[in-house]
Amino acid sequence: MKIQVFRLNSSSYQDKDFIKSEAKLLSAIEGVEYITSASALSKDAKYVLISNTHTDLSKLAKNLLENTILMLHPNSGHDNIPASFVRDVDFPILRGNKIRAQAVAEYILSCMFRHFTQIKNHLFWDQSRVWNRKRLRDQKTLILGFGHVGKLVYKSLSPLVKDLTVIDPQVESNELIPQVKTQYDDECFKNVDVLILATSLNESTKGLINQKVFEQVSESVLIINPSRGKVIAQKDLEKFLEINPNAFAYLDVFTTEPFSSSDFKSIKNVNKTSHIAGVYKELNRDIIEFEKEALGDFLKDQGSFNEKYSKDIL
Repeated sequence: MKIQVFRLNSSSYQDKDFIKSEAKLLSAIEGVEYITSASALSKDAKYVLISNTHTDLSKLAKNLLENTILMLHPNSGHDNIPASFVRDVDFPILRGNKIRAQAVAEYILSCMFRHFTQIKNHLFWDQSRVWNRKRLRDQKTLILGFGHVGKLVYKSLSPLVKDLTVIDPQVESNELIPQVKTQYDDECFKNVDVLILATSLNESTKGLINQKVFEQVSESVLIINPSRGKVIAQKDLEKFLEINPNAFAYLDVFTTEPFSSSDFKSIKNVNKTSHIAGVYKELNRDIIEFEKEALGDFLKDQGSFNEKYSKDIL
């Protein structure tokens, strides 16, 4: 069987060298041809599609999908792929969001440590040896989401934070532990000191963090969002930060991206980054390695492929 791997889109951080490296590594798999143009598609081949956030799935040709046997989506989570698309196609769609999970978890932890435990340089010996800081152990912390990122953050913070809770309505029953809840309630946001968003975007999470939540959390709450911008009602957050100068927000995602210079204008208690939490020097290499391993596993034995990647197949 002849296999053609067709990359539908690339991202701004993936240059010509990335495409060349991806083509070289994937084409080395026996029976695989790597193409970047629809005009190179062969009617006699089966297709493996590589998509990303910029892929408009609604515009993919019907005959393209009919010959597709696998789609790799290594750049982002499942919320970029409509449920209707998943239902209508009869090939597996493999997410690669765990590629970035460790990097995003590190972003979250970096924000926490930077906020609570900045280390000053002492030019001279300080006889008082005083370090007035808030301890992580005393921060009531809530993590929304128990996927790849949420699990890493939970495992990292569990030894450090006494009052640590996770909420994820989608969590599987075999992953439930006392600190993981499957439902939101009226008390879950009350007096929260650290609010970490590690959730996907869906109808239940869109605008979840809004004025009602801000009325319940601590006035000095630390909010960290590297997940999805639309989980937060941005205007409500701006208003909250304006009237609560001791609160602080680290935001890597926004309602509209790229963010505008007018977003959070004149608000000092916010740190904005350009959707970089999951970006790192070796990311392109890791994406290609993931694709190579997944494609090799799929062509070798689809049954064992489905078992190995069961949690990441849509």
